[in-house]
Amino acid sequence: MTKRLLNIFILLCAAAISLSCSSGLLPEDAAVLDGDGTIMISGAVSSDDTPLEGIKMVFEAYGNGSTPIMTMNAYTGSDGIYSIHATGFSGPVTCTVSAIDESKIYENNKSAEINVSWQGSAYDKERNTFVVNDCNFHLKKAQ
Repeated sequence: MTKRLLNIFILLCAAAISLSCSSGLLPEDAAVLDGDGTIMISGAVSSDDTPLEGIKMVFEAYGNGSTPIMTMNAYTGSDGIYSIHATGFSGPVTCTVSAIDESKIYENNKSAEINVSWQGSAYDKERNTFVVNDCNFHLKKAQ
């Protein structure tokens, strides 16, 4: 009888350990990426009123944690304009967009934070799309 109780106790402990480890592998806010919500962000990057081509735009979306749940890159065209189109969201997220000049001619410390609440004037409920236009960056030449 004691051996049987010990085996049951060991199995219960093993199950608890297994479940606690597997939940650690999934981000707390993974459910934020199980929807059909779309985030569209666009803007221009310039320096001294001159459009900058080839600037890397890094988009990161965060749920409740400090680790991005989605990361995307886009580049500015010859007109200095970029566009980011991210899909799959079902809950509020905080997004950052950063302008990075990989050639290091311009400073790389420019970023913008966007809180996506899925309401307000930026939200198109019919299309389930949160739109941010004119997320513009002005870069200074590096010293």
